[in-house]
Formats: sequence, C-alpha cells, structure tokens
Amino acid sequence: MLEFEGQLTGDPKKTLGTAGRRAGSDHVYSHLLRHTVVTWLVQAGVPRWEVAGWVGMSVEMIERVYGHHSPDRFAAVMKAQR
Repeated sequence: MLEFEGQLTGDPKKTLGTAGRRAGSDHVYSHLLRHTVVTWLVQAGVPRWEVAGWVGMSVEMIERVYGHHSPDRFAAVMKAQR
C-alpha cells in the first residue's frame, strides 16, 4: 500500500484515507487499524506481554484498554461458581 519496489509511494495518511474512501468509508485512519489489531490479538488469546511488545504499548495499557476482549476474562469466576 505504501511501498513499491522498495520505494515509498506517497504519504501514508493520505494513502490510507484514499483507500478508505474508495471502500466507502471516511473513517479509516492508522489508529483504527492499530486498535483493531490489538483487539484481535487479545481476542485470540495472545499473551498480553507479546501484544504489548508487538505494538509498542505497555502491558498495563493492553490490560486496561483491551482486557475486556480476552476470552478468559471471567474464567476464574466461572470456575468458582461450579
């Protein structure tokens, strides 16, 4: 999207915005993609420390902002109720 034969093809923000508009949305921006990737990784059960390292966030930030997407969020509670 941003590179062709090792050379940048343009401004990343403009390129992403153009791609979004062509897809029918004016609301596509880099933070949205980052948020989506982190959400999907947490939902997939990837350890928070790995997600944090991959995207350059703290483990605390991953837990606070994205922790509710974890598939094992209430595992201990559910186990205790059995």
